[in-house]
Amino acid sequence: MRGANCWTDHRLIRSKLRPVIRPYHPRATTSKKLNTNALKDPELTMQLRRKLASELTAIPESNDVQKTWEDLQDTIHQAAKD
Repeated sequence: MRGANCWTDHRLIRSKLRPVIRPYHPRATTSKKLNTNALKDPELTMQLRRKLASELTAIPESNDVQKTWEDLQDTIHQAAKD
């Protein structure tokens, strides 16, 4: 039997909660892996070196480190794809 005069399985519970809301941090985008096995061929290696040398000299200089890094990264990936 449940009620005010009988033993019951309903009990009042009192507690203190400290909810913590953590800031959202989106995951960084992963870069695609390049096939480095093709670099074992000396002719392809020299071709990549020449292409990188010509394209790296064409990168405009900037005072912003982040922009310089992104330009360098894009240039290397683009040269490796070709």
